[in-house]
Amino acid sequence: MALDRGARALARDGYRLEDVTRIIFLMRDTDGFPSCFPLLRDAFGAGRPGTTLRLVTEFDSPGTLIEIELVVDPAQV
Repeated sequence: MALDRGARALARDGYRLEDVTRIIFLMRDTDGFPSCFPLLRDAFGAGRPGTTLRLVTEFDSPGTLIEIELVVDPAQV
């Protein structure tokens, strides 16, 4: 899952999902996006970061459905 990979990448730099201040989703199709809400609630709890959703026409890798950018503001950690 993309959030698991993101959490591992954050951990390499000493951060946790709870430190994320913004999430940017890049998606080709948003129809399934509401099904992500329970996963996001579980991952971020009460400290929900700001969220941006960007529609894209295609990704560099064929078959990619979504990309997630997790942003941490070190000044807030």
